[in-house]
Amino acid sequence: MPKQPVVIALQVSLLLTAVGLIFFTFFGSRVTVSMSVPARAADERAQATVTKFKEPYVMSFSGKVQLTDSRGQSKAPARQQLLREKAIFETGPSALVQVALAKNERLYVGPNSRVAIPVISWDDGAMERIELEKGTMRLQNLTSSPRLVVTPLSRDSYAEADLVFDLDPAAARLRVAVLEGRTAFRGLENEEFTPLERGEEATFQGVIEGGEIVFDVLLQGRKVARGKVEPKKKSNLAPAQMWWTEVEKIAHKEKAADAVRLKEKARAGAICKSPSARLNECAWVCENNPKKEKKACRLELANVKCVRMKCDANGEWSDRLEIIPSKSPCGVQPKVAACDY
Repeated sequence: MPKQPVVIALQVSLLLTAVGLIFFTFFGSRVTVSMSVPARAADERAQATVTKFKEPYVMSFSGKVQLTDSRGQSKAPARQQLLREKAIFETGPSALVQVALAKNERLYVGPNSRVAIPVISWDDGAMERIELEKGTMRLQNLTSSPRLVVTPLSRDSYAEADLVFDLDPAAARLRVAVLEGRTAFRGLENEEFTPLERGEEATFQGVIEGGEIVFDVLLQGRKVARGKVEPKKKSNLAPAQMWWTEVEKIAHKEKAADAVRLKEKARAGAICKSPSARLNECAWVCENNPKKEKKACRLELANVKCVRMKCDANGEWSDRLEIIPSKSPCGVQPKVAACDY
C-alpha cells in the first residue's frame, strides 16, 4: 500500500511526457511551416521583381544598326536584347529598329537616325524620356500614360496617340504626323499649340544663325525656340514614307518562327506520332475534314468528326472518344494538350 502513491506519480509523469511528445509532433511541425511561409513568400516576391519587368527590349531590326550602352560601348543589337541604364540607337541608310518600350507601347527608329533613351531604370525598366537627335522615329503610345519626347526644337509629353517625328537639325525643321489618336504640337516652350487629328501633320520651322539653332532665353534661363509652326495639313503619307511597315513584317515573321520553335521544343520527348505528343497527353483531331478547308472543322458535314485520343505508354493513341459537335474544341489542325479528364 505505501508504494501506491509512487506508482501513481510515475504513471502521471509518463502520461505528461506522452502528451508533450504528441503536442510537439502535431503542433511543432506546423509552427515550423508557418514560420517558413513568410520567408518563402519574400523569396517569391524577390524573384517576381526580377522577372516581372521585361521591357524595354529590342523586338527586331534590319540593316546596319549600332546600339551604344551606358559604358559608351557600341555594337549591333541582339533581338530581344533587354535595355537598361542607357541606350542610343544609330541607324544606317536602310536600317530600321523596333523597340518594345512597355507592354502596349512601341518605338520605331527609321533610317539615318539617332535616338537616345538616356535613363532606363535597372530595377523596372522605367524611362524618363526619349530623345530624337536627328532623323525619324515613330512613337506608338495609345495608352493614357504620357511619354516625354525631347528634340532640339521641342520638349513635350504625348499619350493616346501614334505619332511620326521627322527632324532635320541642320535645317531647324521638325515635322509631326498623327497616324492614330490626336495631339497638340508646338516648338520648344512656345505658348501656342497646334491641335492635330488623325491624318494631319504640322511642321515647326526654327531659325538658323551661324549654323546653330536660335533660342530666346527668358527669365531663369528658360529657352524658347525661335520660329513658328506652319499651317497644318493632311499628311497623306506615301508607302515609301511608311518605312516602319518593313520592320513590322520582320517582327511578324520572327514571332511566327519563335512560335514554331517553342512548339517543337514543347514536343521534345514525344512518344506518339501524327500528331506528336508525350505520354498521357490528349489530342483533339478533326477527322475527314475537307482537304481544302482552311478555317474550321466542318462538323455539319457527313462523316466529319471531332475525336479525342490519349497517348499511352506504348506510344499509341488510345481511349478514342467522339466529341459531340456542340462541345467540340476541334479546329483544322490537331490540338495537343493536357487531357481534360
